Parts: sequence; structure tokens; C-alpha cells
Amino acid sequence: MRGNNLAVASNGPGSLGGLESDLTFGPCTHSRSLCTHVEPNDASTGKRSRHTCSARLAKHVGNVTDDGPAADEGLRSLHHLREVFEFVEHLAEDELRERLAAIVDSSDDAIISKTLDGTISAWNRGAEKLFGYSAAEIVGKPMLVLLPPERINEESDILARIRSGERVDHFETLRVRKDGTNIHVSVTISPIRDSKGVIVGASKIARDITEQKRTEEALAESERLARSTLDALSAHVAILDQSGLILAVNAAWREFGLSNSAKSEVGVGANYLAVCDAASGCYCEEAAAVAVGIRAVIGKTQEDFTLEYSCHSPVERRWYRVRVTRFAGDGPARVVVSHENITQAKLADEERQMFVSTVENSIDFIGMATLSGDVIYINPSAREMVGLGPALHQTATKITDYYTEAGKRVLNETVLPTVEATGWWGGEIEFRNFRTGRAIDTDSSVFIVRHPRSGDPLCMATVTRDITERKRQEEELRRTRNHLVEQLQEMDQLYKMAPVGLGLLDRELRVLRMNERLAAITGIPLHEYVGRTLAEIVPQIASQVGVFADRVFASGEPLLDLTMSGVTLANLAGERDWLVSYYPVKSSDGAIRYVGGVVQDITELKRVEVELRLAKERAEAANQAKSEFLANMSHEIRTPLNGVIGMTDLALGTQLTAEQRDLLETVRLSANSLLTVITDILDYSKIEAGKIELETIDFNLRNCVEEALKTFALLAHEKKLELLCDIAPDVPELLEGDPGRLRQILLNLVSNAIKFTSHGEVAVRVAIDAEDGDTRVLKFTVSDSGIGIPTEKRVSIFSPFTQADSSTTRMYGGTGLGLTISARLVAMMGGRIWLESEVGQGSRFHFTVRLKVSGERAESRLMVPLIEQPAQPTYLHILLAEDNRINQLVATRSLEKMGHSVVVVGNGKEALLLLKTRSFDLVLMDIQMPEMDGLTATARIREGETTMTHTHITIIAMTAHAMKGDRERCLAAGMDGYISKPISALELETAIAEALQGPKGVEQTRMSSSRHPPA
Repeated sequence: MRGNNLAVASNGPGSLGGLESDLTFGPCTHSRSLCTHVEPNDASTGKRSRHTCSARLAKHVGNVTDDGPAADEGLRSLHHLREVFEFVEHLAEDELRERLAAIVDSSDDAIISKTLDGTISAWNRGAEKLFGYSAAEIVGKPMLVLLPPERINEESDILARIRSGERVDHFETLRVRKDGTNIHVSVTISPIRDSKGVIVGASKIARDITEQKRTEEALAESERLARSTLDALSAHVAILDQSGLILAVNAAWREFGLSNSAKSEVGVGANYLAVCDAASGCYCEEAAAVAVGIRAVIGKTQEDFTLEYSCHSPVERRWYRVRVTRFAGDGPARVVVSHENITQAKLADEERQMFVSTVENSIDFIGMATLSGDVIYINPSAREMVGLGPALHQTATKITDYYTEAGKRVLNETVLPTVEATGWWGGEIEFRNFRTGRAIDTDSSVFIVRHPRSGDPLCMATVTRDITERKRQEEELRRTRNHLVEQLQEMDQLYKMAPVGLGLLDRELRVLRMNERLAAITGIPLHEYVGRTLAEIVPQIASQVGVFADRVFASGEPLLDLTMSGVTLANLAGERDWLVSYYPVKSSDGAIRYVGGVVQDITELKRVEVELRLAKERAEAANQAKSEFLANMSHEIRTPLNGVIGMTDLALGTQLTAEQRDLLETVRLSANSLLTVITDILDYSKIEAGKIELETIDFNLRNCVEEALKTFALLAHEKKLELLCDIAPDVPELLEGDPGRLRQILLNLVSNAIKFTSHGEVAVRVAIDAEDGDTRVLKFTVSDSGIGIPTEKRVSIFSPFTQADSSTTRMYGGTGLGLTISARLVAMMGGRIWLESEVGQGSRFHFTVRLKVSGERAESRLMVPLIEQPAQPTYLHILLAEDNRINQLVATRSLEKMGHSVVVVGNGKEALLLLKTRSFDLVLMDIQMPEMDGLTATARIREGETTMTHTHITIIAMTAHAMKGDRERCLAAGMDGYISKPISALELETAIAEALQGPKGVEQTRMSSSRHPPA
């Protein structure tokens, strides 16, 4: 043993394993609770004897096997062990080791020894109880088995501190029990030295503080909750002890203190009673009252205390309510002081008082009644107006009691129904005076008073003003005004009507007054007129004027805008035209005293009017001629085209060689190109003449766009172009508009894009540009990777018959009308069109259109034909009225290929004769035919059905007329369908099916009895 160090050894499982503990013992002294000392030499032996103050040792340490409170208290921590070791310096080593081993093993704390590499070397019963491992299970294993993964680094840090000789006191951390649960522990770790003082290990005392932690967390959570609750209050809250010391405040109290630069005076730790007692100035009385209240509540002489006080600033009025209540609990007396801002309530109360005062002092009748008509309140002015005393008379409990009989009729027939429907009525109505019975003329408004938050009706209210005096004054004013008007009419009124001529005549047609303009019109100086008759001045027109003046004097009604012609001294060379009006000038008694005249020279206006009328007639004639020419041209071109396209389609349906089929396909392509040119010219002509009208129907946008693109799918494939379509997901599918014209715009733009693109792609994109209620502005973009358009040509390409340059006209062809037509159609659909382009990089044409979103009904209408359309018959007996032999042949062959039988006639007259003897399922009727045209023939057929057959036969117009109004004229004449030439077999078949279906999905009655094809 070196120095005062003591080595404690034991072979038991709970021993310290022979390692020295860094425990030092002081000198022996009886003043310590434990001591070990050596007595002076024994007289008999001459040697010193060593003994132990066993009484004191037993008192503080006790028997190691004793479980009493003294042992419990003395062996709880390493500190107590150290005190023991300091005073047993001279005990025999074996005895000391045994005693210390017993102490360590019996401790409730976990006492563990470990080597410097972290291996567990000793493990007492307290450790077994705390961690669940027996000494046999754990000794020899690394300390890391007790550490959770997130605390692994702690062990290396602790060992490093131990190696440096440092002691770790009361270190709180987490450890893992054998069952895997985490526990909170408080750890004290000391280095263990050998006999030479070298640190060879560490001893650790661990105490379970899990329950303590749980309690601390619960207390902290409770405190946070209480703090949050207090801080959430808008009132300023503080808790005081019985001396007035501020123990706690909420956020509102703190913010108020900071805003008033009084943090040190009213914050936590300040004495609020002292602050109140020391208050001076304008608020000292309120502060003193608050201090008295607080002391009364603390002293329990009253349960609580409340005081309202004002706290105004130069820029703001404020009121507060202070409330003091006793703090609940059995501990020391405490109170809660709250200052609540009641400014809004005070202002509202002031406003209510002002409103009540306004109503009470108003000069108008103000009253309220229940919705059923029971009077709730009337103000003093109301009682005075209707002659009631301070209390309501028992005959004045219903609103109807306040009105005359005439007023009641207005109330019941107009006022109450209007208020019920709209919430307000205003107008004049008669009240009655209860004392005198006199009717009172009033200007009244009646309205519903509603709850400010829910909007529910509460009662009816009226604001009414007595206008009896005002009406009397208005009547007097009216009479005065009439008198003044009479004077003004005599003196000034006519002269203010310049620049037209003005005159005033009496019954003898004597000129009383006139202005300079009238003198200029007649050519006679003004001074020569006055006092003379018209017969003396202008005899040429005196008789005409006399007739008109006599009519005005007789009827008392004015004569307006009369046309007169004649010669005056101002224009002796020819007649002049005048627009003349005569009106009566009456006195206050209604008698007609004079006739006033207003004269305007309209000679030049009539000349311009005649020229404009002639120009309009010429323009209309030219436009009519143009329309007739276009119609005839359309008919003359479409008729042979029908033969070319029809015969080509029929020939393509036969057995052909490859060369023959190629030639016929070329013919059909050329014919269709010519038809496109004709259609463009006709569309442009219709647009120029203003004869295109957009229809509004429900349609599927996606189908419309896809159908337009399908037309070019083959062409794009042949040119090896990628044809793309992208419709944004938020674009509605069902819309209201003109899908045909929208499709035409897309066809023109996509056609151009494919035409001018040799490689790459053509894309159509649709997105929403703007929204307005149920209206959507859709933006369409047609982009290509073609040749592009120079900047100087980007405006002119929207002009008619224009392309980018002359070379492209030769290279690509076309009329140059497609973009013009598209631009006009876009404008008609409420949009605009523009382009972006770079030469050699391609173009992007953008256009917008305004369309309405369709509802569910539109969707249903779109679906019905697909679901309910009946199956078409396989055979019909058809009458064809057509004068052109080629068209007869085309139509006959096409119909026969469909399985129908056909009888051909050359005009409408022949069709009528044949229908009298034979029955047909359907008539295909040309419009323009010799002897009798198709419209006349149809009208005759319908007349016969009405008077004779009473059976409706389906008639379809098949005509080369394709101008605006042609379809409408055909349907108005009684036809069931319309198809324009040239006609394809598919179009013809569709038109027949639709006509037989009828306008409401009901199949038309057929006249023929046979339903089998001829043998």
C-alpha cells in the first residue's frame, strides 16, 4: 500500500476485482463521524495498539447486512463510500476488502467497474436490478452493449477523460436494458488506480432517473400548456403573490409593457402593488382603486374586483377593464390581475347610443314592426306626425292602422310584396292623423332589417317624411313655372333654337317675332317682317303656311317635320325645300294665343339624299348582279364537276389496271382541287357581301380538331411529315359554337403548313387563353418546320389573292384566299389571328376564338343520334328529277350501287305527272330545270299532299347552287334535305339517311308498298 491509497479486493462477483480505487483517507480525528487511529505505546508491552472507533463506525455505517435507514442513507453514493474509506485507513486489508465488497454489493445503485478498453470487470446487485443482466452474463463484455446506437460515441469520450485522470460527475444519459428498453440514468465515473497510482480502469455508479425525467417532462408540458393558454389571451394577465410581487405574466402583458417603455416597472419580479401605490398624474385614482381591490381579494374580504377605466392617447381613445380574482389552489395566497381592452365594445356602445339618439331626435317618422306587421317601435316624431301620445294607442298596434284607405291599398298591393321580393320599397304613400283624420302625404321607404352576421330577416323598418307642405309648395312652384314658361315662350324661346329659322304668328298670320335665320331664308330684312302678314311679305307660300297654322289653332297640337317647297326673294332662280314644324303657344289658362314656326332649309340635304339613294340602289344592283353571277357560275361549274367527280368515283369502283387507277386518281384529285378553289372564291364572296352567318350548336372540340387533321393524314405520311395534335387537359370538350367554320380555319392553316413544309413536323396545339364566366377564349397554334415567311410579307399574306412571294405562287399554287377567309372567320368568332415566323425555320400561326362551355344537355344531344338512330333500309324506290344527262347517269349508278332502284325524269313537270301514277320512297330533286324548276315542283307536291294524298314523301334537293340562302330556300319550299354538287356517294347516302330520319328522329312515311328490290 502506497501513501494513503487503499486497495480493496474480493473474490465475489460484486468485488472491485483487486483494482485500487482513487480514495484517500485523512488523519484520524474524533471530530469526524468515522475514524481509525493508533493509540500511544502500551505501558505493558511498550507497543502502540491500533483500534477502530467501532461505535461511531457502527452508527454511520451499520452492519453491512442491515437493511435499516442508516445503511440506506450511508451507502447511496460513492461519496459516502469515500467518507467511510477515509476513516478506516488502519483496518486490516482483508477485513477492509470484505467490508467494502459487502457495501458495494448491497448498494441499490448500479456500481460497475471496467477496464480502460471498456470491458466490464465488476457488476453489483444494483446493476443487475437496473439493467437486467446478471454478473455472469455481463462481466467480460464491452460496455457498449449498454449504450443505444445514438450514444456509442459517449463511451470513447468518457474513457478518454478517465485516462486523463478526470472524474465525471452526475452525467445524465440513456442506456439500454437487457429487454431492449431505454432508461434514463445519472452516472458518476471515477478512475481506478493500481498500487503505484497508475490508472488501470474506471468505477461507475449509475442511478435510474427515468421516472424523474418523466415527471419533469410532464411538469414541463403542463407549464408549456399553461403558458400557451395565458399567451393566447388578448387580455394582459399577471399573477401576483400575497405581497403584490409579479410572479408571471402572459405575452399580452409583456408586449404592453414593452410598448409603454415600462418593462422594468411591471415585469416579473416587480411589485405591482407598489407600482399602483406610486402612481401619479391623471391615472392615480384608478391605480389606487386597483390597489385597494387587489388587497381586498388577497385578504379575502371580497371574492373579486372589477374596474373600468379610460386610457386615451393623443391619437387614440382606449378603455380597459381590470379584474382581480383569487388564484385557485391550497398554497400561498395569490391573485390573477387581468387588464382587458374593451375599446371596441365601448365604441360600439357609443355608436349604439348615437344611433338611438339620432332615431329619437330625427324629424322623420322612424318605426319598426315584426315581419307579420305588429308595431314594435315608433320614435317621437312619428307619434307627433300621426297624432299619438307618448304610449302607443291601442288602435295603433298594426302597421295598417297608420294608413288611409288609399294608403292601405298601396301598402298591401305594392309595398309589402315588393319588400318581400326585393327587401326594399320607396315612394309616396298616404298616412293618416289619428286625432284629425286628415290624410298626410309622405315620402316613405320600407325595408327589411337583417342580422349583421347571418343575414336572416329580423323585422321591417320605415323612414317616412311628411311632404304635405312640400307638395303644396311644388304645386305653387308649378304654377309659377308655367307662368314663366309662357313669358319665355313669348320672348326668348324661339330665338334660342337657332341656327334654324324661328317665327311667331297670330291668328291673322301676322309676324310678331322672327330671328335672323328666318329672314335670311326668305331674303327679306328682319325689320320689314314684324307687324306684317305673310300674304304681304311672301305671298308665294302664305297660303300653305295659313293652312298649317289654322290646323294648329284648331287642334292645339303641333305639326312636325312638314316638307314645303317654293321660291323666295333669296332664291328667285329656283325652288327651295324646307322642313317646317308648327307648334301652339298657350297662355297660362291653356288658350292658344300664337303659332310658332321652325324652318330649316333642306334643299342641299335633299339633293344629297337623292344621290345617296341612287348610289345605294346602284350598289345593291351591282351586289345582286354579283351574287347572281356567282350563283350561276357556281351552278355552271359544279354541274360538270359533279359529272367528272361522280364518273371518276364510279370508274374507280370498277376493275382497273394500276395505270388506269393512277390516271383516274389524278383526275379526281384535280377535280377536288378545282372544287376547293371554287369553294374559296364563293366563301370570300359571301364574306365580302356580309352573307356568312355563324351557327351556334353543341360540338365536341376534340372530335372537330381530329377530324380536320385526319384529312391530311395520308398527305403528311406521303411527305414523311409528323402530324401532331396537343389539346391541353383543362380545355373543355363540349362547347357551343360553329364547328364547321372552326374546322375550315384549321383546314386552311394545316393545309398551308403541310404545303410549305418538306420535312419535319406540323403540330396543332389548343390551350385556354382566358376565361369569363362560362365563356372560354381558346388559343390555337398551328406550327410547322417549313420555309418560313419574310417579315415584310407577314401582314400582306392575310390580304386576298396574296402569297408570300411570286415564286411560291408558281411553286405551290393556290388562290391566296385561305388565310384571308380564316382571318375574317376568326374575327367573326370574336378572336384575332397573328403569326410568328423565321425564314428557313418555319412558322407559327396563332388564332383565338370565343366559345361557350356546353352543359350536360349538350352532351345528351350529342349522344342521342348515336344511340337511337334506326337501322337504314337496304332498298328504296327513288325518283330522280335531273335535266343533265351526265348527272342523271352519275346519280343513277351511285344509287343502284347502294341497292336502290331509280326512275329518272328530266324536269319538275315530268316528276309531278309520274308521282300521280306511281309511288316512291324518296325524290331527289334538282333545282334548276327546264319547264318547271325543283322549288315549284316541290311546292306542288306538298299542296297535293295537303289536299289529296295526306301522305308525306321525302324530297331531297340535289343542286349545284351553293350560295348563302340556297339551303334555306330549299327547306322553306318543303324539301326535307339538301345536298350540293358535286356529290360523292358517301354524302348522298348520308343525306338520304338523315332525310328519312326526319327532324325529330321519326322515320318518314314511305309511299311504295314494295320493300323488295326488282328481280
